[in-house]
Amino acid sequence: AVRLDGPLFDLPGGPLRFALGGELRSESFEQGGFVGTTPVPEDLSRDITSLYGELFIPIFGEGNEAPGFHSLSLSLSGRYDDYSDFGSTKNPKVGVNWEPIEGLALRGSYGTSFRAPGLRQVGATVGAYYLSAAQAAAAANDPTRGLAQVNTVYLLGGNDNLQPEEAETYSFGLDFNPTSLRGLRASLTYYNIEYTEVIGTPSVPLVFTDPTFASLVYRDPTVTELNSLLSIAVPVTLPTPLPTIGNVLDLRLNNFGIRETDGLDFDVNYRWDTSFGAVFADLA
Repeated sequence: AVRLDGPLFDLPGGPLRFALGGELRSESFEQGGFVGTTPVPEDLSRDITSLYGELFIPIFGEGNEAPGFHSLSLSLSGRYDDYSDFGSTKNPKVGVNWEPIEGLALRGSYGTSFRAPGLRQVGATVGAYYLSAAQAAAAANDPTRGLAQVNTVYLLGGNDNLQPEEAETYSFGLDFNPTSLRGLRASLTYYNIEYTEVIGTPSVPLVFTDPTFASLVYRDPTVTELNSLLSIAVPVTLPTPLPTIGNVLDLRLNNFGIRETDGLDFDVNYRWDTSFGAVFADLA
């Protein structure tokens, strides 16, 4: 990793500061193992190249303070990450801090972020498992087939088509530390996070009933479809010869989930200085 930061030049509101950096990283994972007598070693690796930059721009400050603008600053940043096994991602962030008067600060920010899928989420061995029609009636009941359940094959494991989990976040709030009451500090923040492309796999009842997962259910697959799906997997509990298969369920990890959350954080505290030390009270 390499990083360069510091002041670029002075503005009336203060020094304009910057940061630039880059990182090179390699990750690897190895393990041996067998499914029955079939060796299924995993030898996974990836290379990551990252670049980032940030500007801190003081618009108002000690040198040009004005009525309603005790201080005002803007921060702009961005990050680029390139992964050798699934692609690249770009994420910006912008933040504003404004003090209309000394002791009262208003702030807001917006940005995006990501979490890369783990090496084994992308590259872990895919296993193929078998359920007879009687077993499927209990463990993988297809409601479209009624009492006529069918022999079923399902796949579990990693997925080399995974994309990163992504988040869009924003927040705004205020901080209060009045000059007339220096022992008081208070803050209030509203935050909102929308988390998409969350990695997971659906439960078996949902895979049949939620339209989101319709593409994962192959009913009465053709020989070509069945062979194509089995070609990416190691047979774990498949009988030989394989009987007629009525359903194939592709339950490998995928980018299915969405999480949305928002809320309020607040903190009010006060400090009393006394002859024997200090006393604190806090509510958060």
